[in-house]
Amino acid sequence: WKLGNRTSVELALNAEFSSLTQQGSEIDNSRNFSFLKPRADFRFDITPSSQLRLKAERTVKQLNFADFVAIFDFQDDEVDFGNPNLTPENTWEYELSYEHRLADDNGVLEFRAFLKNIDDHIDKGPIDIDRDGVADTDEAELLSSAQANIGEAQLYGAEVKSSLRMSWIGVPDAVIKASVMIQDSETTDPFTGEKREMFRTRRTNWSVGFRHDVSGIALSYGLDIKRLVGVNRTDNVRDRWRYEDDIKMTAFLEKRVFGCMTVRFDGARLLEDKARRTRTLYITNVAD
Repeated sequence: WKLGNRTSVELALNAEFSSLTQQGSEIDNSRNFSFLKPRADFRFDITPSSQLRLKAERTVKQLNFADFVAIFDFQDDEVDFGNPNLTPENTWEYELSYEHRLADDNGVLEFRAFLKNIDDHIDKGPIDIDRDGVADTDEAELLSSAQANIGEAQLYGAEVKSSLRMSWIGVPDAVIKASVMIQDSETTDPFTGEKREMFRTRRTNWSVGFRHDVSGIALSYGLDIKRLVGVNRTDNVRDRWRYEDDIKMTAFLEKRVFGCMTVRFDGARLLEDKARRTRTLYITNVAD
């Protein structure tokens, strides 16, 4: 709907239906899911080159079927149990964004703030394991965990992105891109009841990229540098690990040869790119 020369609103309502059937030696189950997914998108043209956008949308995350079955982890020498009772995460997403385009298509600057309210959040949670009729207590060392719906979660933050043609130095075919995102999250730990960050979310992500398409000789090259700053966490019933890594850099060179054929070279791990994992093991349930 055009509400004026500079304002428009788009409304949508999607419906998603799915059926999940599980059959195995210890399970024979069938479930049906249905979700309504409304969306509202408001846009206002501040100037011919600047636009303000507001969006609200409900999304549904697809299930990972690897979470349904048990898998042996050779690195940690333990069994990662499956959970056949998972239901999809569904999220209300709210976003405010501003976009400004430079004259003569010389680049774009974008700011985005976002908030995600998540229901049925999937993370490690306690499950019932009954071996040989022994109750799953800490004394019997049977308390275990798997991917589970642990309740509500919230993710929020802001991001700035830019893309700039290097016309100001006489190279209009070259583009520099940069972005930085700062975010935070919160959920309730199902083992301890304390508030903590969500599974595998980093506080700060930034990247810088360069690409040059050389006119006339069908040659392109570029590089990308990115960094995920902060700790990537996994919280389990008897172990907690924290993962950190360094700056990553990749590069490419491609050339069109023999008409429609293109030859491309890619380089990865061009910096030392070390990664560190700290794993803390508990004798009993971490809540104790």
